[in-house]
Amino acid sequence: MRLTVETGPLAGTVVSLDRDRPTHLGSGPDCAVRVQEAGVATQHAVVKALRGEGFGIKALAPGLRVNGQPVEATPLEDGDVIELGTTRIAYGQLQRRGLPNVAGYRIAGVLGRGGMGTVYRAEQVSLHREVALKVLSRELIKDPQFVAKFVAEARAAAKLQHPNVVAVFDVEHAEDTYYYAMELMQGSLEDELKKQGALAVDRALRVVADAAAGLAYAESLGIVHRDIKPDNLMLDQHGVVKIADLGLARSDDDVEEQAIGTPHFMAPEQVLKKDIDHRTDLYALGCTFYRLLTNRTPFRGQTVKDILRAQVKDDAEPVHKVNNTVPAEVSAIVQRLMAKEPKDRYQTANDLLEDLERLLQPPAKKGLWIGLAAAGVLIAGGAVYYAVTKPKDVITEKVFYDDPEKQRFADENTALRAQQKEQRATIALLEARLSDLADLELASALDQVAKAHPDTKAAIEAGQRAERLRAAVAERQQRATERQQRAAAHLATLRTTAAPLVAAGDFAKALAVFDGKVPGELEGEPTLQDGLAEQRAAVLAAARAAVAELRTGSETAAQQRDPVALAAANERLAKALGDRNRWPKDLDAELASLAEQQARGSQLAVELAAAATNSRWQAYAALLAGTEGIGAALQRLDFAAVAELAERFAAAGPDDAIAARARSLVAAARHADTFAQALRSSLQNAPIPFPGSAEDSEVLTAWDVGKAQLTVVDTSKRSNRERTVPIASLSPETWQGLAEAVSPPAAGARLCFLAFLTLESHRAAADAFLGRLDARQDQSGTRTEDAYPLGTTMVELLRRRLPAGDDTWLPAMRDELDAAARLVAGLRALSERRHLAAATHLEKLLADHPHSYLVLRLP
Repeated sequence: MRLTVETGPLAGTVVSLDRDRPTHLGSGPDCAVRVQEAGVATQHAVVKALRGEGFGIKALAPGLRVNGQPVEATPLEDGDVIELGTTRIAYGQLQRRGLPNVAGYRIAGVLGRGGMGTVYRAEQVSLHREVALKVLSRELIKDPQFVAKFVAEARAAAKLQHPNVVAVFDVEHAEDTYYYAMELMQGSLEDELKKQGALAVDRALRVVADAAAGLAYAESLGIVHRDIKPDNLMLDQHGVVKIADLGLARSDDDVEEQAIGTPHFMAPEQVLKKDIDHRTDLYALGCTFYRLLTNRTPFRGQTVKDILRAQVKDDAEPVHKVNNTVPAEVSAIVQRLMAKEPKDRYQTANDLLEDLERLLQPPAKKGLWIGLAAAGVLIAGGAVYYAVTKPKDVITEKVFYDDPEKQRFADENTALRAQQKEQRATIALLEARLSDLADLELASALDQVAKAHPDTKAAIEAGQRAERLRAAVAERQQRATERQQRAAAHLATLRTTAAPLVAAGDFAKALAVFDGKVPGELEGEPTLQDGLAEQRAAVLAAARAAVAELRTGSETAAQQRDPVALAAANERLAKALGDRNRWPKDLDAELASLAEQQARGSQLAVELAAAATNSRWQAYAALLAGTEGIGAALQRLDFAAVAELAERFAAAGPDDAIAARARSLVAAARHADTFAQALRSSLQNAPIPFPGSAEDSEVLTAWDVGKAQLTVVDTSKRSNRERTVPIASLSPETWQGLAEAVSPPAAGARLCFLAFLTLESHRAAADAFLGRLDARQDQSGTRTEDAYPLGTTMVELLRRRLPAGDDTWLPAMRDELDAAARLVAGLRALSERRHLAAATHLEKLLADHPHSYLVLRLP
């Protein structure tokens, strides 16, 4: 860890902390960080290593602060700021791994990424102020055009100083890093939509008014934003909306890149790359207003091309039809903002603000304005007064007068009453039509108008409209039913296509079946959308079930410590993880966990295999050393028993290196037994001269395998004196002399026979030698009478005679003879007090031949 001075004359100084030595801070010359300010003591604080890990700081004088709080002693965490006077000293890594270093700023994390760069959350160190720091992507700085765009963006943003525009604090570049710092916001309207859905009408009016105020200011500077959308309308800590992300902003006289923007919020002229102005931003604000009130965009489609086509040609469904809590007058504002022709929209942001402010007036004033506006739409002049004051029930009487003047007056009065009746009917009709009632409810309301105002044109029109509405509803219902049937058939076809893919475990392709393009006539069909979502969920559930099954199989095998089952489970995991394209991206976390499970299973398999191998080698060692094992059979030179025991061991376990060793031993023992039989057979025909007898007068006449002894006859005596010789007493050289008198029945038979005899001789000699050693006596084993008695002559002879090739018996014989050479060399060196050489030979014996007969039979 380290300390980094951030402010003052020592800014940039870095001091590495040593766990073995404390680090002092203060004004004295011996301090690692020397802060020469008023109020800073000679030794003001000390940083020491904590027990275990980490560091802590202790005040040696008053006035020490950590993260703005006075402290006497406290452990330090990465990013803590120590304050001595006005000097700030950061502890730990100033920057998390993967984040850039920008002079004067401490970057805490990523806020967002865009086409030109990345926005980071950072602290402007000099002012202790949190900011949003936008840094141009390093891939783009090699292109001067991109750099120019970035700088233009920063300068355009810096021009906008307004309560409803995100403020820019600093624009700078250092070497190959271009950046600017701006006001840190709490989130966007898009974030608010994702958290709580559509905004309440009053809330939507307020935030759109804030955005309109910002656009009015941008308009006054001749700047067109080009990308107004909920993501770029940010919220400060007081909930005030500010326009952000001016990466697409250009002044009115710019002509390039007219179509840059976000498809869901682009004005028709922007899509068509025609001339644009501030009214283009008002159209985007209208689309944003629509989304804020409905939690959906005005136009939707399968592709960007579909959305852009709709922006140019289609009319969006009125907002109050999508969300019945939205008043008609608010819906009218949205529709005007989204007019296809710029001339039909609000002409300035201030014009829009006037209408929004009227709607945001207190209830009494707002109600008066809305009432007057509605009345102006319904009728004109005196009809308003009449509609409000005239009783609804009017009794009409026809009176005739003799006086023409009175009659004329009566006729005029009758005509006025008829006119008033028609006006009342018209008002009722218009009230019904302006209501937010659904079609069938509206038809019923129109029936009531016709019934309440008979014999009027409005009543006739109300009846006709009601009839047309019911017919239209019936037609829509019929179309909806047919559409749902087509959707069900389409969904059934997709299920049929996906089923074999799921069965085959190709879940990604199965999911893609339901993510494909929807037929145009079924686009937006709710039953199809719900069905597709349900099928996608079913595919993901099947994929997760497959993952769970794989994991359970591996875990069960691991718990049971079953090597065979674990190997099979690991193979299934490897196969499943080997083809990543068969799994949906949604399962990345589960597959990562499965890969960890596979790694654990593989490690356990290695451990189990090692344990099993170790156990098998132990069993092999027991077979060689046991009283009924190979060692005992070899002592009596019963090679047939050696072969039988080794063969039985090899067949009882897996086909591994241990079994291969045992099989090689079987082949060698059978070779030796073949030669032993040949030797015994030759004795039945004629005795063999017994090496080492006086004047070669003794001959070998018999070999009793059961008693492990030979019969030798002295032919120099008249009575042919006979004696028995234990086979254990014969030297390898004596056996060599006997063996040379017999022709080998097969290649390698004599060599295997002599090799086993030599091994057993050295085994017996080593047992005796090591048994005589006394660790308390330095001379033990070095005197002539107790030195190791055998040499390497016979061993070396047999090693030289080993043929090249890959016969089964060769590996065992080669390793055993190499081990014998090492053993003899080590024990002879020990007898001659060459202790270093003895240790070297014996260590090599144990390291290179741990499973040889001689090593496993040593005491």
